[in-house]
Amino acid sequence: FCSLSMNSLKIMGILNVTPDSFSDGGYWLNQKDAITHGEEMIEFGANIIDVGGESTKPNSEKVEIKEEIKRIIPVISNLSKKGYLVSADTRNSLVMQHAIDNGAQIINDVSGMNDPLTPSIIRENNVSIIIMHMQGNPSNMQNNPKYQFAPIDIFKFLENRIEFALAEGIKLENIAIDPGFGFGKTPRHNMQIISWLSLFQCLGVPLMLGASRKSSIGALSRGEKPKNRIGGSLVLAHFGKLFGAQLLRVHDVKETCQAMRINESVISEI
Repeated sequence: FCSLSMNSLKIMGILNVTPDSFSDGGYWLNQKDAITHGEEMIEFGANIIDVGGESTKPNSEKVEIKEEIKRIIPVISNLSKKGYLVSADTRNSLVMQHAIDNGAQIINDVSGMNDPLTPSIIRENNVSIIIMHMQGNPSNMQNNPKYQFAPIDIFKFLENRIEFALAEGIKLENIAIDPGFGFGKTPRHNMQIISWLSLFQCLGVPLMLGASRKSSIGALSRGEKPKNRIGGSLVLAHFGKLFGAQLLRVHDVKETCQAMRINESVISEI
């Protein structure tokens, strides 16, 4: 996937250049600080830096496309020119094209290719895409989400999206999937996704898990705020690796990489 071997776990570091993301909103609005943070995550072990300019937390509203472009393009351009593998976290086709033109090689699309122009942009630029499942949209996704059985319903959605992408001419090796932990799911739905994560290997493309600091951790623990959910995030990362995820999208790159090294050391002795 995007020149990365999938026979070992890869880490995607989160870099939100937004004022309102649920965990790090406002931290990296300054371009210089954002670039420095991206470089630090690479130094700590990240394989990909995922740059986002629009919060998609529950009840968030869409950002103007011009504003999203203004936020992310200088950061993507700078990190890409330094030789780092950069992803653009966006659901807008115009933003995707600007990001690709400035060096992004991966599009991380939380909408699951809802924008009708997305497939042609991915195909014509021969870049990679991560297709995520979300029930509804950020403004309403947590309004009583329901499933017959979340893992199976999400599996069927992603299977359909892969078939659609292939029919649109996107290469199989350019596709990865994300079951969308926290996007239109209750804490129980999220735990079902984790426990059934290996099912998604049947789709034949790399699997990404993005559970870092999500609200379900606090809901199932003691109501901790995002910055204090590292322990829960590491447990979910452990299960992600154990159940076959090839990609982990995380805020805490240094801690996650350390945890995964210990994970690998234990597994190697089994």
